[in-house]
Amino acid sequence: MAARGHQGVRADSMKKSLQVLHVISGIDRADGGPTLALLGLARGLARLHVEVSVVATPRASECDSIEEDLRECGVRVRLGEFRGRALGQSSVLRELLTKEIGRADVVHIHALWEEVQRQAATISRQRRTPFVVRPCGLLDPWSMAQHRLKKRLYLELRLRRCLNAASAMHFSTSMEEERARALRIQAPAIIEPNGIDFDEFQNPPPPGSFRRPSNIDEGVPVVLFLGRMHPKKGLDLLIPAFAKGAPSNAVLAIVGSGDADYEAELRRLVSALGIERRVKFAGFLRGQDRVAAYADSNLFVLPSYSENFANTVLESLAAGTPVIVSDQVGLHAEVDSSMVGGVVPVTLDALTEEIRRWLIDAQRRDLARARAAKFLKPYDVNCVANRWLQRYREFTCPASGEAA
Repeated sequence: MAARGHQGVRADSMKKSLQVLHVISGIDRADGGPTLALLGLARGLARLHVEVSVVATPRASECDSIEEDLRECGVRVRLGEFRGRALGQSSVLRELLTKEIGRADVVHIHALWEEVQRQAATISRQRRTPFVVRPCGLLDPWSMAQHRLKKRLYLELRLRRCLNAASAMHFSTSMEEERARALRIQAPAIIEPNGIDFDEFQNPPPPGSFRRPSNIDEGVPVVLFLGRMHPKKGLDLLIPAFAKGAPSNAVLAIVGSGDADYEAELRRLVSALGIERRVKFAGFLRGQDRVAAYADSNLFVLPSYSENFANTVLESLAAGTPVIVSDQVGLHAEVDSSMVGGVVPVTLDALTEEIRRWLIDAQRRDLARARAAKFLKPYDVNCVANRWLQRYREFTCPASGEAA
């Protein structure tokens, strides 16, 4: 179904630089895919001379924020007070959103369940400003099953009217869109992948830049997990699968941050399996340190129970490292059909065998690496930003269908 525009938009909206407002809660890099996808899209739009603004409600955190990166590429950033509770009320936040939405031609809302997203959608609807909602996988069955009753009530009592009024629901893969259909949201669906800025992968750090600080010898097979340490990521499968399927000299590098209690649980699992010397908890890495981790690894593995997209899959392939993903990762069909990695169900035996198969077969890895460039082309952030610019223009056209 085609996305719909709104009445009441200024007739001269196409004669000036388009003003796009993005609304999100967290802007820490450790928040993972939603935040990093926003950064990539904002950069791409700024290159197209779109006036981009961001309203966020970050937590008080020592984690790395993308605020400076956004400002450096010309994006206006406005920070509101953080409200952790979905039912929280903030007149200050509402005043900020009302002002920023009043300046915008179109609003792009990222994620759900926090007050900043609901207020942004409500104000946009009241002002008849076109708005798009990107659920970021939070409408998937796995996510909806967490705190199920609370989410169902919130959806029906507070959120559904806003979602139904959206110009479009933005899903990053066809799998994400299919899994949300059961909720019968009336807004049209758009499927558009996250964009990746591949510039940082053009000149990777010298070989060994990750291995040396991690005390991993050259020639030792490295299996990499990079991302937010969260129960949905399947680390409870990856660690025992690595213990059973990888050669005895191989190393599992776990790069990322997360809840301290969950990390302690993972460390206990490593200890119980007797593989403490073979598992490196490297912590959170950014920039070229992150690229070095991909480039120095033989295989990247993401056995998630639920994953609407997976930026890390694209990043790993951009660094020349093939991937193994579960069939619950939104990109799994594309990975399989393009033969740039392996796809497995979320079972220990299947993951164990796939890790073994890819680590012993260097030719398989080389072929996957050779196919990666073609696979990655549609995900270039500049191509994605161009497609969004066209859509934003369509949203801001009068409903009569006047050409952009």
